[in-house]
Amino acid sequence: MGSMTGPAEAPPPGVVQVVATDLSVSALVAGASAVHVLDANARTVRTLGLDGAELRSVSVPWEVAGSVLAVDADDNLYLVRAPATLVKLSPEGTEVWSRDLTAPVEGLFVTGTGAGLRVGVVQRGTAGSTLFDAAGAPAGTSAMTGTAFAPSPDGGLVATDGTFVRRYGPQGDELAVFGDPHNATNRPSGAPYHFYLQGGAAVGPDGTIYVADASRGIHATSPEGFYQGVVLDETLGHLTERSWLAPVGDRLYFAAGGLFTNTQNVSWISFADLAALVDAPSPPTLVLGFGAGLLSGAEGQYFGP
Repeated sequence: MGSMTGPAEAPPPGVVQVVATDLSVSALVAGASAVHVLDANARTVRTLGLDGAELRSVSVPWEVAGSVLAVDADDNLYLVRAPATLVKLSPEGTEVWSRDLTAPVEGLFVTGTGAGLRVGVVQRGTAGSTLFDAAGAPAGTSAMTGTAFAPSPDGGLVATDGTFVRRYGPQGDELAVFGDPHNATNRPSGAPYHFYLQGGAAVGPDGTIYVADASRGIHATSPEGFYQGVVLDETLGHLTERSWLAPVGDRLYFAAGGLFTNTQNVSWISFADLAALVDAPSPPTLVLGFGAGLLSGAEGQYFGP
């Protein structure tokens, strides 16, 4: 979420569609046929149709802790009431249950449906996550961790934590991890896995992993985490400083409009167009050094004997 006011920057005409403007996006989460936008300062969750039309808006009467939001298949909302209480709300905002936790919450996710539904809570200073079922009963723990989560086509999740990306299978098994501990304040030059301002991640229909990186763009990797290239930030209309990625069908929704602004956009691009725009890194061009190509009269030599 931004901290300064000012108009959001629009993307250049092309494949990116802006569907909602003048928002403050603390978190952006995909639903079955909608996207959900948390504005933590305004204590509001807006549910937008895929064309950006507001379907409903839920206001909560208490302080929202952190920029975390999860949504299940029935559009129930999971938020954290300050300082550390997990709350389940109906789609209309009625409190269903709440559970007090022992430490601040850094991430929320939902996996499964029906009796197999699990709500995961990542707490500061605790390895992995604590699980609850749909009724709020304790349901064990998981090794899955992160601060922003998105569902993947195989029923698993992909998670980011500001520096690393982790892809999990449907049973919570870690399938891939990449990144390093450097960020915007201690970022060495070189490898693309040194994210500048990492946001969320998403998995495309073909298994490609996409990772938001403000001022850089959206990076693409293979399902195993091997780097493929980047869709440049200016092409996307400039990502926000912690742009979540929310996959819905063949579209990828994201928060854009530039850094440090409270007037942000929700935009989308098709996965097909995203893949086509990936600017793959090229191997260095081999160039002969200074003086190369100067021939002497001696056969096979650049310079005279």
